[in-house]
Amino acid sequence: MNYPYLIINGDSLPEASSFVYQFEVKYSDHFAKLARTIEFTTNEPPQPGDFTVTPEVGKAYSTLFTMLADDWTSEDLPIKYRVLYSKGVSDYLVLTEFSFSAETESMLCEG
Repeated sequence: MNYPYLIINGDSLPEASSFVYQFEVKYSDHFAKLARTIEFTTNEPPQPGDFTVTPEVGKAYSTLFTMLADDWTSEDLPIKYRVLYSKGVSDYLVLTEFSFSAETESMLCEG
């Protein structure tokens, strides 16, 4: 028996948009059919607040930096935070994975 799934890749739908999907299943041996409709709205990204790093100056691999994302707001709570270090246009290093904490500490590499 097959179990089909609808998979929508993350970031593939526009933000703050409404969608209606209708599914219909017809049985091959019968005239019966089943239809279902689902409606959903994609959420908006959080509204930015402040992002501070302290200390402002330090040494790579030895200074512990504290990063704080303060006063960010969203209709969809709670907000999860993830901190990345950009090494180029599409190259980045994940400093902290998704967390509900707006504050994190990390040592930084040279760059």
